[in-house]
Amino acid sequence: MRPGCVKVESRGSFWWIDENLNQYLRLPKTEAGRERPEWGNTEAGLLRDAHWHDFTGEWEISADGRLRIYWGELLHECVNAPDAEIVGRT
Repeated sequence: MRPGCVKVESRGSFWWIDENLNQYLRLPKTEAGRERPEWGNTEAGLLRDAHWHDFTGEWEISADGRLRIYWGELLHECVNAPDAEIVGRT
């Protein structure tokens, strides 16, 4: 893992957030197919998640415990992961 990343655990995933390069990596806790048409298929699994994604540089864990990583120009374009907490740094 890259040094200096914030490590976050949410209900279904582990996250590494690189605040220097404005990128995040997400790995699900269990393998499960998910429909991800933006990746060009409808059965994305663990290995499709195992690459870094760009984001705007803004992220937060809200008061209700949701991890939000903003990837689009609009505030509603974001990752929205429940039950999130920072668990450390790499």
